[in-house]
Amino acid sequence: GEPREVHHFALLIGYGATAVNPYMAYETLYDMIDQGLVTDIVYDKAKYNYIKAASKGVIKVCSKMGISTLQSYCGAQIFEALGLSQELVDKYFTWTPTRIQGIGLREIYHEVRRRHQRAYPERDDAPGVLVPGGDYQWRAEGERHLFTPITIHKLQAAVRTRGDEIWNRGFKTFKEYSALVNAQEE
Repeated sequence: GEPREVHHFALLIGYGATAVNPYMAYETLYDMIDQGLVTDIVYDKAKYNYIKAASKGVIKVCSKMGISTLQSYCGAQIFEALGLSQELVDKYFTWTPTRIQGIGLREIYHEVRRRHQRAYPERDDAPGVLVPGGDYQWRAEGERHLFTPITIHKLQAAVRTRGDEIWNRGFKTFKEYSALVNAQEE
């Protein structure tokens, strides 16, 4: 249930998975629509869009690696592990190079257990709010990324445009978004 991003799917397929079921992402989509956090789209269409975007993302990863078919990518193990101990890599990611050592199975266990305990506390009076995590949270003084609050706003505004506005305002906004991202790549 934890795989939810293109990178997760690409790794799973690259290590031999022939199918990925991101049920937690599906449940999140359903919940967001059910609570009214996402409007103007039904669940089936949102799920379809998610699958389509994830599929295109995996295909893009393959093409960047010079691989033209998913069959050639599946199980190819063309990765390098960063931040994992040699012992862990040797046991679970056979033949994967790892030049930067890091955590082992014990540390992964403690991380997963800590997240589980936060999500499902043993006490009834424990706070019901999870820590945001912050994997992709923008910080003014943080590491520079292509996606900033401005680029995300432009992308969201472009894709939320409806009807006749799509070709006028929506496409113009998408071009502004693309220009911002392309300028950051240079």
